[in-house]
Amino acid sequence: MAHATGKWSKGVKNSIAAAAFLLAATPAIAGTSRGFENGGYFTRFDPVVAEFNETRKPFRIVGLCQSACTLFLSIRNVCVERTARFEFHAGSDGKGNILQSATQHMIDAYNPKLRRFVIQNGYMETLAFSAISADDMIDKFGYTECTPEHRLASADDQFERSNGYSSEGSYSERPLRRRVADMPRSSEGSYRAR
Repeated sequence: MAHATGKWSKGVKNSIAAAAFLLAATPAIAGTSRGFENGGYFTRFDPVVAEFNETRKPFRIVGLCQSACTLFLSIRNVCVERTARFEFHAGSDGKGNILQSATQHMIDAYNPKLRRFVIQNGYMETLAFSAISADDMIDKFGYTECTPEHRLASADDQFERSNGYSSEGSYSERPLRRRVADMPRSSEGSYRAR
């Protein structure tokens, strides 16, 4: 009996080692900006930024990314799809008033080249949107262009959409139970103190 248990234990150990090897060799599932494209309160964005900076998993900015969505530019392992479009403006209190602390929070998320550009060109002084193309974000401001490895999130996003889940940026490894239509909406780039 002890001999059989010893064989079983060795087999289990080998299986665990093989599973650990496969997990280590498998790239992390990337997150995306889908579900966050129109901006909103920082309380939706800051936890995503913190999670991806902690885990160092890849994060793709895809399609439209305006207002508070641009906070994702501060993710260490962020990449930009060439088809993305960025729109910047000053932060507000949610009632149409520019709020300097909200504006500064967004500015602090940008790399030095982009920060200098949006400040010098007045992008962060008005609530009107000012656009920057993905090509400029990559070529002019030095953000990383997405590679096939960054695009692993596409299959995950497709699964969640086809099963009625909101991708909400696909930053969680488990499908979210709330649909986008059920989520509270707010004004673009507005800031709510925590």
